Amino acid sequence: MVEKLIEDDRVRAVTLTGSEPAGAQVAAIAGRQIKKTVLELGGSDAFIVLADADLELAAKTAAQARMINAGQSCIAAKRFIVEKPVVKEFISKMKTHLLAFRTGDPLNEDTQYGPSPAQIWLTKSRSKSRTRSSRALRWSYTAAKPSPAPPCFGL
Repeated sequence: MVEKLIEDDRVRAVTLTGSEPAGAQVAAIAGRQIKKTVLELGGSDAFIVLADADLELAAKTAAQARMINAGQSCIAAKRFIVEKPVVKEFISKMKTHLLAFRTGDPLNEDTQYGPSPAQIWLTKSRSKSRTRSSRALRWSYTAAKPSPAPPCFGL
């Protein structure tokens, strides 16, 4: 079925986020059709914070890395591994940076963080974060309260 979709003349480009084997198959089909292709393959590297790190800089960078494209980018930091001796301080600093993002209209130059597509997406994202992400991200996600109706401007 995917092959038929890619081969359809109405399809001008193909984008895939998935495994390397799936990417190879999609690239082969799209290549035969000479269609633009973007592939995001493989896993997601961890954002690692060691005990001797500059925690202020690490927390600021971690918050920025997580919130690329309103946190909806496939290259945004998702997994945070923090050495135990500094985890509480890192969480506190990262929380401060996350909560400092100015939310609002994405067309306003002062806005640093635009809307999530819908409240339901944010709810699913939070639930997933509670079960699969690191304590730092999980804790930070639950620290802010979203607005009640879409579009949602909360973290």
